[in-house]
Amino acid sequence: MSGVLGKLVNSAGLNVAAKLLHSGIGLISLLILARLLSPQDFAVTAITAMVIYFFDVLSSLGSEQYLIQKKRLTRPDLNTAWTLDLLIKTLLWLLLLLASPWVEGFYSIDNLAMALCVAASVLPINALKNPGVYRLKRHLHYRGIFWLSVLQRLISFTVVLLIASIYRNYWALIIADVCASLVFTLGSYHLSRHKPVLSLRHLGEQWQFSRWMICKGILGYCRAQVDTFFVSLTAIPAKLGQFHVARNLAMLPAQNILQPMLDPLLAVYKDNRQQPERMAAQLNLSLAFTALLVIPGCGFLYAFADVLIQVLLGNKWQEATPILQACSLLTFYFPFLLIFEHVLLATDKVKTAFWYDILSLTVITLGLVLLMPQGILAIAWSRGALGLLTTLALAVYVQRHYAFVSWPLLQWMISRIVFTLLAVQATQILLANNTLAPLFGLLGALICYFGIFIALCWLEYLLFGHQAGYFYQRLRQYIATAQHAKYGNNKSIPPSASESSGQSKD
Repeated sequence: MSGVLGKLVNSAGLNVAAKLLHSGIGLISLLILARLLSPQDFAVTAITAMVIYFFDVLSSLGSEQYLIQKKRLTRPDLNTAWTLDLLIKTLLWLLLLLASPWVEGFYSIDNLAMALCVAASVLPINALKNPGVYRLKRHLHYRGIFWLSVLQRLISFTVVLLIASIYRNYWALIIADVCASLVFTLGSYHLSRHKPVLSLRHLGEQWQFSRWMICKGILGYCRAQVDTFFVSLTAIPAKLGQFHVARNLAMLPAQNILQPMLDPLLAVYKDNRQQPERMAAQLNLSLAFTALLVIPGCGFLYAFADVLIQVLLGNKWQEATPILQACSLLTFYFPFLLIFEHVLLATDKVKTAFWYDILSLTVITLGLVLLMPQGILAIAWSRGALGLLTTLALAVYVQRHYAFVSWPLLQWMISRIVFTLLAVQATQILLANNTLAPLFGLLGALICYFGIFIALCWLEYLLFGHQAGYFYQRLRQYIATAQHAKYGNNKSIPPSASESSGQSKD
């Protein structure tokens, strides 16, 4: 038992380290490339990524999840998954090659077809990856995969900076992605001795699992990319590039910081799904913890978007400031949506989650269709507002089952909002006559804003004692309980991310 627990703790630590490393390198790449490339270059990469991602979703059969969750894994299982992935991805790759001239004509961007053809090569390259890697993850041998993912990211980072510094165009991003796929695929054969062969022996069994993964992936893709698609239809390339970069910048904290931090809190949901009172208490604490981070973070992102753009991206991106402010709504509601969706999955309400995806996608799409003529800012604001609205609808549904809304939680939420507004006003007054360089101005704003917010929270704790201190005390206890549940009670193999880590031969 101790050996299994040790592997769980080790693999979880490697996953977190890989996530932080990839996020850090990704952020550095974005900040450097924003100064080397133009918004038009990012427009090409936005369209390319949107198209490639769509074909990748169509070919995502959930092979990794299927193989890891099987009670007994055999070589024919691995070979069937590998063959099916290779067939589907190769067919879609050929289809994309045929469709690329039509996409170029639709967007009227020169050389877009060539960019798509080169970028599309990641589909067959990824399909050739050794399926023995899934066996390594199944047995919690993550170390070799971790170091391979580190090597993959470092090579990609080096390639993108080298090409961007010499040629200063979008080819840097496209070639770097292809190199990253090649590195991982070739490295996978070093990690595993399994030699895949063409086989469809277990096709029927895997297809029963994969068809639902394809449907879920398509819905997730549409909801994630619908705003980028509408912007690509209405905006000139420069505006599309500004939207793409601003949206990515706004979502970085939510996807790469808040989401990993929420994982330990969400791990205990499954253990108390038959106890509504305990589930309600856990929801209270999860929402309070999230609000403590999200509300002040979004307040700063909105109030100081101009100096953030100037320091991080450069003066040529100043027109993206109002877009970044609008995208702060995405950062606000995304972590709360993540919590409510985890509740549905932990309580076996998979069909409810599926229908919620369809409903939210329909509402968001109809809203964007109506507001599309109003321009890019209307699309950005409406995307955030409609996402927030559908998240509130999901919260009402969860409230009916677990009655998680409590007066202390409402007080906590309201006080965080008030403290955020006060911190914004006080910081703007203190820095009204700021003559510092942009970098020092940003650092000053960060120190003043979050210093004032923390001081107000501490003052609240001192003045109102137990009432205000309830969540502060309970959060520490809850985090410890969640971590124990994740690493001490979970005897199953944890779900693996697409960028995991591992070692050993199978």
